[in-house]
Amino acid sequence: NVPEGYKAYGVGMGLGHKDVVQNLGKVENAAFAWIEERKEMIRLEHLRLEGEVSDKVEAASNENMVLRGPTIKELLQEEIEMKMHTKLPRLKEKSAGMGLLWVRRQLHYQTNIFSNMYSGTYT
Repeated sequence: NVPEGYKAYGVGMGLGHKDVVQNLGKVENAAFAWIEERKEMIRLEHLRLEGEVSDKVEAASNENMVLRGPTIKELLQEEIEMKMHTKLPRLKEKSAGMGLLWVRRQLHYQTNIFSNMYSGTYT
């Protein structure tokens, strides 16, 4: 429910929410691709180590091969290494970098809108 006189604001915030969700989807897709790539690397490393080292060394190395999600830095670093963005400063549309950029912009915009509403300046 949107209060009387705030219909345009409600529509704008709804569209902003939809935009954030879509852009987080780009980041999520990149994270899943990163995890799948690491999963394959771990599998190949296990095959290489199989029969090649003692149990003690293998156990220690298995601790380093835990499957986990990437950090934001790792996602962006991978995009740089893969040369995904060939026309910098323009980012490729369906990339983690583009998704993060627009999520940040949208959240900054919404935060400013909320602070303006609560400031009492606009009635």
